[in-house]
Amino acid sequence: MKDGSMFATLVEYKDEAFFNSHNIIKFANLERTYEWEIFAVLITDPSYDYLQTEFTDEAQYLGFITAMQEKSLFKTDIKLSGTDDILILSTCTYEYDDARFVVAARRIL
Repeated sequence: MKDGSMFATLVEYKDEAFFNSHNIIKFANLERTYEWEIFAVLITDPSYDYLQTEFTDEAQYLGFITAMQEKSLFKTDIKLSGTDDILILSTCTYEYDDARFVVAARRIL
């Protein structure tokens, strides 16, 4: 990451104008293309479990993604639900030791 070869463009989402004008991620596999709407970008340390994958129910899951949205550097009016599929992208960032930059999006297509 330090040399800019891995995920360097992901940190462009620290800029609010970039965030607002590039709020859709397209992700394709061999079968289809998916679209994801970004609902949060945040800087955090590794103690925050932004990669949690197991939840007791939809309410706990909704609490998890809503908390992520509340921690976001920029606010959106996206209404999340406990059935949303989400995509989490993360990379190192250098605001402080072991900082992580996280981009979170929900599938819309």
